[in-house]
Amino acid sequence: MYSYQGIMFDNANNEEEAKAQLLEVLEAMAEAGYKPTGKEFVLVPGENDDIWEQDKKPVPYREMRHYIWDNHIASCETFIEYCRQHNPEWAEFLEDPEVRRTAEGFVRFTVLRQGLNEA
Repeated sequence: MYSYQGIMFDNANNEEEAKAQLLEVLEAMAEAGYKPTGKEFVLVPGENDDIWEQDKKPVPYREMRHYIWDNHIASCETFIEYCRQHNPEWAEFLEDPEVRRTAEGFVRFTVLRQGLNEA
């Protein structure tokens, strides 16, 4: 994994490999209408990587990831509100800033990969 210009490339081990993937990532972001502010991170997983499961994250991570993906969630705020109303365990889990950042990153990834419009 290598970070270049605020983007984490899962399939890159150095700047050269990251630069080789950069144009494709920027084009996908532009097509999805995603305009980064420079204050967030963008994670580009490898083609067949499931980073949430690969990292052996706790079960709520995997459950939330599947819910976000399967339900085409395009806004982390919408997801958090859903959790507050329907899944208190996830809502409590999302109170951890690291968990929330990870969820926000996966929502952005879902928006990009599924071509959704951000809410």
